[in-house]
Amino acid sequence: MWGKQNNKLQSRISGHRSHMGDSSFDESDDAALAEHLKLEHDLHTVELFNLGFNFTVLELGAFNLDECEQRWVSKLTTLKPFGLNKEVPRGVSDSVASMCRKSLGNLNQ
Repeated sequence: MWGKQNNKLQSRISGHRSHMGDSSFDESDDAALAEHLKLEHDLHTVELFNLGFNFTVLELGAFNLDECEQRWVSKLTTLKPFGLNKEVPRGVSDSVASMCRKSLGNLNQ
């Protein structure tokens, strides 16, 4: 079981790394980290990504990484404008999603 989970984590990190070569970004979460690093921190290469990041496992034994991620998105309030998550993941508590939508509405006025 551990190896399967580890492969999924490696795949996610590789996905973040692969978007460092993107020259444009959309409204999906897929490249949000690369977009943030390039636009806010002037980090434009995979080499800088590799030097600047350590990834930490927040929860061991999770059977479904997507559900685990949703739980942590809620707990750490990582939806825009408070964090990098642009999309509201399935399962994120209504109060967190509502708070983020209200904040976005206030910023757009």
